[in-house]
Formats: sequence, structure tokens, C-alpha cells
Amino acid sequence: MPGTAKYLLCGALCAILAAGCVKQGLGECPEDTGYSLWFYYPANGTADEFARYIDHVDMNLYDADGALVLEESLSRSRLSDYQGVVPQLDAGYYTVVCWGNTDGYSDLSGTDRIETGRLYQSQYAAGDAVTDFDSLYFARRTVYLDPDAGGRDTVEFVSAHINMEVHIAGYGEVAAGASPLELTGVQVGYDFAMELMPEEADMYPAWNEEGDDGIIVSRFRLLRFPDDTGIVLRISDGEGGTRAEISLAGFLAGNGIEVEGINEITVPVYILFRGPDFYVSIDGWDTLPVFPAVTA
Repeated sequence: MPGTAKYLLCGALCAILAAGCVKQGLGECPEDTGYSLWFYYPANGTADEFARYIDHVDMNLYDADGALVLEESLSRSRLSDYQGVVPQLDAGYYTVVCWGNTDGYSDLSGTDRIETGRLYQSQYAAGDAVTDFDSLYFARRTVYLDPDAGGRDTVEFVSAHINMEVHIAGYGEVAAGASPLELTGVQVGYDFAMELMPEEADMYPAWNEEGDDGIIVSRFRLLRFPDDTGIVLRISDGEGGTRAEISLAGFLAGNGIEVEGINEITVPVYILFRGPDFYVSIDGWDTLPVFPAVTA
């Protein structure tokens, strides 16, 4: 790590920032402590919801040539002192890239240059079966950093995941440890502009039975897919065959759901089996359509 790549969190008791900076409220860090980056996440509104949704941040700073000059993991306790950082770097243009909540399903690689930086689902990267994704958030901004001039730039986060809930009724007995739900065509990585990588994998989310009626529920997350996603939900018959297939893009379009441009969103899928037919809805068993759903 270059000597100029050292940084201080505002609020840390350190002689380099003799004036100190103890956060009393949002935006109350004195400007004379130097240049700072402030983290901000508006969720689906305009008020700052950063502390509610983002627990920790992996932050990389790149110089004008795209080379890494600063890499740091910022914990919740450090961010509670100041919701950002005070980087001590030479004056110049820098691009900050941040990932929030890389809790265990995310693997960062190629970070020495901004164009080679990647985030992949960690099970996929290890060659294992994919079961879930982190509750990810992303931020990227290019700024002119001048420690002598002071001031502050805001780094705004966006959601990098979509919450999914799949409810299945009328399926029948399920073998212990065996989930009938599989997703195909799931994209498993981002570059450092939060563009989806082309690699895909099958996914096997965890599930549980709720209540005494045998309803199977699976709650999981996906990387942010477009409205025309190629993901297919497949319900196995427990014997190596397929009992139902549902195009996620067709489901979204048929129910008027748009996921693009919305930070906090959960897509609910209710599937009811009746004999050889199945029915699909977005809001519970009482509103399921009269006719069987069209397969993928």
C-alpha cells in the first residue's frame, strides 16, 4: 500500500487530525478536518437510510489511470463514528467504488485495477452449488480530492440485489433436506460498474415449511436482474423430472411488476398445485387465477 494511501476515519482519535471530529449528527463533521467522503443511501425515497440497510462497506479508491491506491473494509462500529471516510491522498481525480454487506455470499477479485474488479457469488467462485446472495449495495463516483481545500463529496449507494419470496402449496410430501425449487439462468457476478457479468448458474435456495398446511416457503436474494430476465423457476417432481416451470420475465410482465429503478423491492411468487395443473399469483392463494398458469 503506497504511503499516500493512508487514510483516517473522521472521529478516530489520531494526531494527524489534531482537530478531531466526533460525529454529533448527520453532516456535523467540521470542514477544517480535511476532505471527506460521505456515504448516503435513499432507499425508495430521499431521506438517508444508510444506517438502516448497510452494515459495513468494502471501499476501493482508484487513481485517474484506474490503479488501486486505497482498499479498506469499514465495519459498522467505524461507520457509526462517521458515515464515510477522510482519505489522506495527494490532490487529484479518484474513483471510489463501494460494496455494502458482502456478508458471506460475495467474493471480490481483480481489485488492483478498476476495469478488472469483479464481485462473484462466493459459492459459484468455489465451484459449489449456489443457494443465496448477499443483501448487496453499490456505490461509485469520480471526485476531485484535495486534502488542503477540505470539503465533502457524497457517495450515493443503490441496491444491488432483489428480494424473492416463493410460496408453494399443494405440492405434497417433500423428502427431508430436498428442495423442490430450482432457478436456472441466474447471473452470478458484477463488474465494478455494477454491470452483470455473463456467467450463469443454477440456484437451489433454502426452504422451510410453514404452519400445518404443508406450505413450502423460500426467501432468498438475486443480483439485480432486468425486467426481461432469462431466469426460470423450476419445480421438480422429486423424481428427477419437472412439475412446473415459470418464466420470471413472463411472471413480471403478466402481473405488471417492474423491478428496474427501484431500490428496495421484494418479488412474491405464490404457486398452487391442484392435480396436474398449477396456478400462479403475486399476492396469496385467494387471488390465484381461474386457469392454470402457462409454463415457460
